[in-house]
Amino acid sequence: MLRPALVAALAAIALPLSAEEVRLVRPVEAATLAAGSVVFNAYFISLPDDAVEVTAFWREGPHAEPTRLTIRLDEGDAVSFSLPGHPETRFTLARDLEAVTVRATPVVRARPASL
Repeated sequence: MLRPALVAALAAIALPLSAEEVRLVRPVEAATLAAGSVVFNAYFISLPDDAVEVTAFWREGPHAEPTRLTIRLDEGDAVSFSLPGHPETRFTLARDLEAVTVRATPVVRARPASL
């Protein structure tokens, strides 16, 4: 039988519900993900040392000013983050030999179980 403290800890873990994902296979090919009120656009360019530079823009709603993020990814790199004011969505940028994957995963924080 699980101890109540362990049950509470497991219940507090962030649980992904569903995800939206795109794979970018060619440089400068752009894709858009919509995650709630956030519109997230991303593309990559190849760098001379076989790394890629991913540039992403996001905005909240159609009239908001876009915010820019640029990150370098080497083979096998991945980074996950939430945007300011939007902890309910986890964005992931990942690089493999063939593509850059951009993923938006909704996250729900479960309430701690009563003891």
